[in-house]
Amino acid sequence: MLLDLLFELATWHGLAKLQMHTETTLRFLDTSTTHLGKYLRRFMSETRKHYVTRDLPSEEAAQGRRQARDAAKDSGTARPVSHGPKVRYFNFQTYKLHALRDYVAAIRRFGTTDNNSTQLVSRHFESRESGLVINVSLQGELEHRRVKRFYPRVSKAKFTSGIAKQQRRERILFRMSEQELPTKSLKRGKGQVIARHSSSADDSPMVPFEESEPLAYSDPNTHYHIATSTRYFLNLPQWLSKHAGDAALQVV
Repeated sequence: MLLDLLFELATWHGLAKLQMHTETTLRFLDTSTTHLGKYLRRFMSETRKHYVTRDLPSEEAAQGRRQARDAAKDSGTARPVSHGPKVRYFNFQTYKLHALRDYVAAIRRFGTTDNNSTQLVSRHFESRESGLVINVSLQGELEHRRVKRFYPRVSKAKFTSGIAKQQRRERILFRMSEQELPTKSLKRGKGQVIARHSSSADDSPMVPFEESEPLAYSDPNTHYHIATSTRYFLNLPQWLSKHAGDAALQVV
């Protein structure tokens, strides 16, 4: 049973991380996801029958300290509270396992998994009728780090409202910087200055000829080749949304 589960996990991981997909590989991934769910349920039921796992002594001690603090807050007097180590079983009710079924649909809609990340999440909307452009930042896996970064700057007595003000101020400054579209200058040769807009202002996906970077030798059979420089970049979701009416972007 365990070897079957390990084999299915390796199969699913290999299919999910492919950088090129076809309809056949997506069907394989869908089938592997179904098999993986069955093996995980079987693993959960079998281990519950034959193994009893409990908290480690350090985890039990930490739990006792938390219970003592909670009891002290309620009664005003700290007293030791302990009910022994908790029994722990394999938890099947987690979001990561729940989201496995969405991988195939997400790959069909957004592309392979190497093209996106859940650490930083943002969404771009554009209304063709009103010309309104809205950038919405949603919470990602690293959102908790932003709050911790604001915490040392605010009063510890009212840190909730202080963090909210800091976050609001940061958003206003970010919008102001987007509206200004500052022009940067690049020095070339002796005293020669080339002015260019930042990459966010440039709507063209091409790098100017005078700023082009020659690519090193690459195998013609390679699917793609990426330059080493990260100076020029293009926000693909925003660019595709802005040119949604272009016939060249319509996928049949």
